[in-house]
Amino acid sequence: MKRWHIGHVGLEGAGLTSLLILLALAMAACGPGSQDAGTAPKTSAPPAMFRADPAHTGVYPDTGATITGQLAWKFDTTNSVGSSPAVSGGLVYVGSNWSTSGGGRNGPKGVLYAFDAASGTERWRFNAGGYMPSSPAVSGGLVYVGTGENGHLCALDAATGRQRWKVKTGEMYTSPAVSEGVVYSVSSGGDVYALDATTGAQRWKVKVEGLTDSCPAVSGGMVYLGATLVGDYNDQGCVYALDAATGTERWKSKIGDVVESSPAVSGGLVYVGVTLLGDNDVNEGYIYALDTASGAERWKFKTSGGMRSSPAISGGLVYVGSDDGYIYALDAATGAERWRFSAGGGIMYSSPAVSGGVIYVGSQGGYLYALDAASGTERWKFTAGGPVYSSPAVSGGLVYVGSEDGYLYAVK
Repeated sequence: MKRWHIGHVGLEGAGLTSLLILLALAMAACGPGSQDAGTAPKTSAPPAMFRADPAHTGVYPDTGATITGQLAWKFDTTNSVGSSPAVSGGLVYVGSNWSTSGGGRNGPKGVLYAFDAASGTERWRFNAGGYMPSSPAVSGGLVYVGTGENGHLCALDAATGRQRWKVKTGEMYTSPAVSEGVVYSVSSGGDVYALDATTGAQRWKVKVEGLTDSCPAVSGGMVYLGATLVGDYNDQGCVYALDAATGTERWKSKIGDVVESSPAVSGGLVYVGVTLLGDNDVNEGYIYALDTASGAERWKFKTSGGMRSSPAISGGLVYVGSDDGYIYALDAATGAERWRFSAGGGIMYSSPAVSGGVIYVGSQGGYLYALDAASGTERWKFTAGGPVYSSPAVSGGLVYVGSEDGYLYAVK
């Protein structure tokens, strides 16, 4: 990774012009700290983050390109890639982790990469120094990512990888969301942060009860996240709604046993998956639709496996995967099943992406599927070298996804 600095320049005999030049260079070197708080760096690149947007709808713009499931390029990180890619400004950003299974081959522990989106050429890498399943968020010329057990949220220059700021948060395995100049993130211990996107200055911090493996979604002036209250005999899943400006709790709904799915918000409803723990590791799953204003249950839909995949919402349908190996399409208003597709392996953590009337999702069986959004008919499937827990991102006629075999794939 390139580090930029101003070399030593002698001042002896320097004229006014030289002094002005040096002053300008020094101000530029200060980076974002020299900007007004809350003012993001000027950039034309669109924001990108886990589940596509702050509300986590999982919907990506339709570029009109036909994607047929052929490999465009791949990059070997020598580690597992469970992080989900974010694509912005011609670059794709993704994290990798050291692992003893799948693709883990004793590579560097916790690396965030930036690749040329078209060719896969590495532009830069940032060594986080910790297990890093967090997916990056990109906004205003900065990349934000959590550093796992290293316990920080970092902001990096999107073009160079240079660290702009970092904030100590405690262990962070979830992915940040960025909205209106604020970064929202949550530590595994339940500390929820709202930070100025440019400076890292704390706007507010609150603690919710429970362990948090669920990423925050931001919509309509509210922050929604899931948590699991761990008991001696029984666990209790919860969804929280917090005021985005102050962190004040607006409501809390108790649902299921374990919440590892991340909420998605659309049309006045919050959609989230939960797992009910059964005997002999035989679990059930539900997807809930909750009222955004009150947290009241509107409907729920049962699956025959745990639910760690996060829902996508598009065209009046909710798309979600389950550990039972099915991808479901449900009516967003009623929860009625429209179709289901058998992937032949659990949909564990990989969450559907929607673009151009096609659903893209990865499976534990090592496939990336493309399904017709209206009917669930398989368009094609791409074979990776290991389980796919990463959630796909779609941009510029390519689908990007990571695998436990250590590769980031770009599929055309």
